[in-house]
Amino acid sequence: MEDCYKTKAQLIAELEVLRTELAVLKGEKLSRKTLETLEVSESRQYTILLVDDSESDRITYHRYLTHNYPHLYQIVEFDHAEDALLWCQQQLPDVMLIDYFLPDMDGLEFLQEFKQQTGKDRIPAIMITGQGNTEIAVDLFKSGAQDYLDKNRINATSLHQAITNVLHQTQQIQQQEWQQQRQQLITKTALSIRNYLNLEDILNTTVTEIRSILESERIIIYQFQADGTGLVVKESVTDPAFSILNWVIKEECFPEMWIEPYRQGRTRTINDVNTDPSLTECHREFLASLMIQANLIVPIIQGENLWGLLIAHECTAPRQWKSADVEFMNQLAIQVGIAIQQALLIEKLQTELARRQRLTSILEATPDFVGMATPEGKVIWLNPAAKKMMGIADINDFTVFKSHPQWALDIIYHQGIPTAIEIGSWLGETAIFHQDGSEIPVSQLIVAHKSADGELLFTSTIMRDIRQQKLAETVLREREQQLELFAKYAPAGIAMFDRNMCYVIASQRWIDDYQLESIAAIIGKSHYEIFSEIPERWRQIHQRCLGGAVEKCEEDLFVRADGLNQWLRWEVRPWYNSKNEICGIIIFSEDITERKQLEQSLKASEERLRLTLDLTGIGSRDWNLQTHECLWNDNLCRIWGLELGKVLPNHVIWREQIHPDDLEQVEQKLYKALQTQTPYQTEYRIYKKNDGSLHWVMEKANFLYDETGKPVRMLSIILDITERKRVEIELQELNMQLELRVAERTAQIAQANDKLQRELLQREQLERELRNREQLLDGFFNAASQANVGLSIIDNNLRFLKINQKLADINSYPVETHLGKSVMELIPEIATKILPLLQTLLDTKQPICNWEISSPVPSQPEVIGYWLVSYFPILGETGNPVAIGSIIIEITERKRLEIEREKLIAIIEATSDIIATVAFDTQKTEYINKAGRRLVGLAENAPVSHLGIADVHPQWALEIIQNQAIPYAVRHGVWMGETAFLNHEGREIPISQVLIAHTFGSNHTQYISTIARDITKPKQIEATLQESNRRWKSLLDNVQLIVIGLDTNANVDYANPFFLQLTGYTQSEVLGKNWFNNFLPQSQQNLVKICFQEVIEKNFHPHYQNQILSKSGEERMIAWSNTVLRDPEGSTIGTISIGEDITERYKLERMKAEFVSVVSHELRTPLTSMQAALSLLYEKIIDPSSPEGEATIEIATEGVDRLVRLVNDILDLERLESGKINLEKRLCNTTDLINTAIDQMQEMANQAGITLNSTTLSLQILADPDRLLQVLINLLSNAIKFSYPDSNVWLTVEAVSSSPQPPCSPAPQLPCSPAPLLPCSSAPLPPCSPAPLPHTPYLLFKVKDQGRGIPSHSLESIFERFHQVDASDSRSKGGTGLGLAICRNIVQQHGGSIWAESVLGEGSTFYVTLPIERVSNGE
Repeated sequence: MEDCYKTKAQLIAELEVLRTELAVLKGEKLSRKTLETLEVSESRQYTILLVDDSESDRITYHRYLTHNYPHLYQIVEFDHAEDALLWCQQQLPDVMLIDYFLPDMDGLEFLQEFKQQTGKDRIPAIMITGQGNTEIAVDLFKSGAQDYLDKNRINATSLHQAITNVLHQTQQIQQQEWQQQRQQLITKTALSIRNYLNLEDILNTTVTEIRSILESERIIIYQFQADGTGLVVKESVTDPAFSILNWVIKEECFPEMWIEPYRQGRTRTINDVNTDPSLTECHREFLASLMIQANLIVPIIQGENLWGLLIAHECTAPRQWKSADVEFMNQLAIQVGIAIQQALLIEKLQTELARRQRLTSILEATPDFVGMATPEGKVIWLNPAAKKMMGIADINDFTVFKSHPQWALDIIYHQGIPTAIEIGSWLGETAIFHQDGSEIPVSQLIVAHKSADGELLFTSTIMRDIRQQKLAETVLREREQQLELFAKYAPAGIAMFDRNMCYVIASQRWIDDYQLESIAAIIGKSHYEIFSEIPERWRQIHQRCLGGAVEKCEEDLFVRADGLNQWLRWEVRPWYNSKNEICGIIIFSEDITERKQLEQSLKASEERLRLTLDLTGIGSRDWNLQTHECLWNDNLCRIWGLELGKVLPNHVIWREQIHPDDLEQVEQKLYKALQTQTPYQTEYRIYKKNDGSLHWVMEKANFLYDETGKPVRMLSIILDITERKRVEIELQELNMQLELRVAERTAQIAQANDKLQRELLQREQLERELRNREQLLDGFFNAASQANVGLSIIDNNLRFLKINQKLADINSYPVETHLGKSVMELIPEIATKILPLLQTLLDTKQPICNWEISSPVPSQPEVIGYWLVSYFPILGETGNPVAIGSIIIEITERKRLEIEREKLIAIIEATSDIIATVAFDTQKTEYINKAGRRLVGLAENAPVSHLGIADVHPQWALEIIQNQAIPYAVRHGVWMGETAFLNHEGREIPISQVLIAHTFGSNHTQYISTIARDITKPKQIEATLQESNRRWKSLLDNVQLIVIGLDTNANVDYANPFFLQLTGYTQSEVLGKNWFNNFLPQSQQNLVKICFQEVIEKNFHPHYQNQILSKSGEERMIAWSNTVLRDPEGSTIGTISIGEDITERYKLERMKAEFVSVVSHELRTPLTSMQAALSLLYEKIIDPSSPEGEATIEIATEGVDRLVRLVNDILDLERLESGKINLEKRLCNTTDLINTAIDQMQEMANQAGITLNSTTLSLQILADPDRLLQVLINLLSNAIKFSYPDSNVWLTVEAVSSSPQPPCSPAPQLPCSPAPLLPCSSAPLPPCSPAPLPHTPYLLFKVKDQGRGIPSHSLESIFERFHQVDASDSRSKGGTGLGLAICRNIVQQHGGSIWAESVLGEGSTFYVTLPIERVSNGE
């Protein structure tokens, strides 16, 4: 690794190694422990198993082991191997002495049995053999034996040595196994701790496992709290009496100085609280209160913070803690710290994962299309609704380009994504493809997700199917057009007037009804000007309505100025503005002149029919078979002899009139006619009420039936046929007597003939009556035409017999053309519809009532007409149909209105908006559409009257509706706002709501309608956008990076607060200014301009570095990341640049490079000379004992000395700057310091011919005397080195009331300096020197020489590392260039200052100031 890439720590480590090596080269002897004969030093007793069948040999070995050696052995003897193995099952010996040849087995077999019995591979066995066979020895070692001895050569020493070796090897193996087991135990425990993911399980496992391993009486975990106290959060104890779980501990007596060591990872052990000298009495009492006799405390570090302590307690007796215990606790504390951090991180990740899962579940459940895609258009995720909307199941190889039509892609890539990249999101309308190729219009939201450097990672989109919305918009537009047409072409006359009765709006029907010129011709003109003939009563009505009244009239006569009578139906009501002020009136009028004329014609026709019946003497009766109510004419009263107007017609009177003998047959015929549904005809006798006279009557009747075929009415005519009956009777009598009295009755026959003539006359009268009825029928047909009712009669062959003008017009043929022609011939387009029905009517004789048909209007084939048709059979005397009557009423306009209403209802039911109506008084629901039913959980046909406003709104929304919305709607008609609904699950749904108050022409509100739209998604999107904007603004405002936006002319259009803080500018001083001319050094402007242009034009140079100028002129080095900004059309509009201030890092890197370069050079120079000198000596080119050899050795020695000094200086300086060396301040006397410094430097001064002078002043100072002495010796050493022979060097000290103020230096402040520059004085002061407090007493040391002096430009730099005025001084003077840097650091740590003054050729003076608390002479 090259030096420039090594870290500071690596360089220091290498210097430490080099220092050791140099000490060896210089002849320093490292103290080593002499390797002695391996012996077991413990005084414990060892068990020796001796197995030998020779008793004499056993006695000899026993004697060897029990004499003249300090170890105690318990010797167990056996003469057979089996007995020994059996004993080993109960106890294992420390060493076994086994004779190879035993009676029951040899040594190899014994070892194999022992291995099988114990499972051990290495056996603490020494095999004794009488043969020096190498192969046997090898087999023994392979079988696990540790050693073997030759019987012929065994003595006490060799036996003891062999046993000692085996014991030592066994101990080493046991130690190694113990360490392995310990490490495995630590690893297992650490894994057990790390396996848990939550903090509770981690801490429980920790205390439980540690107590079981250390066998301590109590293990606790102590967590530091924010208020400075501590809490025992977990514990494991042997006895519940020792429990201190959940104790809050405030160690008032606990030394504060231990907190910082804990933060640094230091541990603490107390073996016995009663004898530990470091404990105060207060602290000892505190530990006793916690039942602690001994403790082991290890800090738990989480990241860089002290989280708590892991503590082992002994509560009943002291304990000598071993280093292994401390190491074990340390390692587990590290694992616990990692596990805690891991648990917190996992908890955070789980929280984030849960949040994401909730978001994912919402996205999965939403009915909207949600998807994500890469910048290249590859779809990476779709929710189920999106797949369903597009009709796909798999998104593999699916891209944005496959999902959108080209026109939508153009919008997305030219507008949507660029806008989202620029501002975060884009909302608009596009379309997607369904799998069948159809386009689905959607409302699309695109959100851009970018990395920290602004690179687009992916885009997410939310799309909502707006087909229904589009359809609803289309329908609404059509409806608006229809409403406009209705306003213009309404079938009624409509006119709107202002308060001056001038026209505002008028319908075309108004123009037509009143024969006016045009709508445009009357707008703005006075109503009274146009209609001067308006009567005064109408003018008064207008004024009343302008006052708020509503008046109407069903019939009113309007006499026009030309004398024309015009009948009108009218209604007048006021109209209001948004302030509920009356702005005028609206008049609705309908010209009913034609209807009035038709009514008058009908009345005349009815009068003619009545007169006809009166003239013929025919009675008529209309009998309601259900209620038995009767209607009859005056002729019938006369026939029955009833007084006109005195008797109420009823069925009972009719029965009472009938002769008792005829009543039964009359009722039978009536019953039969009803059963057979045939016309009823009979003759019977009646008694007149007025005179009781008997008369004959003839009654003919037809029945009317309802849709079920049940007879409901009987229409009959009654003729008085008394005369005819009497004539018939008389004729019968004459015929009977004819043969007997022919001659006698001739005169009577003549008389009868006269009577017959009168009868014929009556019949002629009947025929005339029938003709009159025919005329009446014609009149009825004509009147029906005038009433817009079509009538016709067709025969059984479906040929027209009679038709009125209205039906002829409907069929678009003249009346004459219809007669004799069939339905198929004239109207074939509808014949196929009605012919089967007419045939059925002929077959069943049942009428067809109110049958609705539709067909193109013959005169206008492009128009569909609607008619209400009724067909009824006309029966002949036989009861069979002889013709078919039809009644046709045109209902096209009504049907059109019904269709429009159905359309509106369908729209209301289909819309996703909630539409409902409630009664104003009860606030109960009258109507609610499907969307509303879904919201409240009601089935489609379920009743809704039980629902009230309070049932579907949360309380806060209900208060808004009751207190604001409804009163406002009642006053102004409509209220709009945002509230909320409660769905059937009780969840609040935010809505945009409209309330409409309905009066329906009355003076008070009758109903309240609402239209509500679910705005959950817009609210979420709005909240997301607000949060995104807030985060973006917060990021820009709080990020510790520079953010600068430039337009294409490099003018600043955005600068974040961090830039303003860093440079000292205000926003007004930056915005609009040219970046290059105002904020860059002159030397870099052209280069950065070129880079900027290439970024703008070619998107080159996304990253570069340059310096900027602060307001004070300071240059800061910035590393930039640049991004081009484009408008939605893709045109470049500027750049956004994010910069990191790397000034300090840049300086540090330069300083590091300088340091590495200087250190490498300084090390290489002495090493080169040392290498050359040692090579000459090593290769024996120079004899070491020769004068030349001694000189060479001297050269190498000087190189070693120089390297040692250099390494020592570097290490000292590093320790000082890193704070690893703490000053040990104590009171010391300045006289002692000066005398010591002079004494130590006197020899060097004598050799250089320099006279040392000092002025001593006995002053006390609180300082580190060793370090302060180091400063003085260094300054004296430099003064001696750079002084001429026979010159003087002075060292003086004095007390001053305040520290002298050295002059300010323009040198740049070093990054190590924690203090600002001192105020200016007469001498330069390094910028690292802290500013003295005013009126503080100081000691001032001066070291003055008469040397060559220091140039003024070097007075500052000589205090820097490796800096010397002349580079050759390091070779000639032997310095390292670090002495003054070390001095400055020591002085600064004392709170003082150091600087130099010099005159070239005259000498230099170095000043050191140190603050003191008090100054005393000799005290």
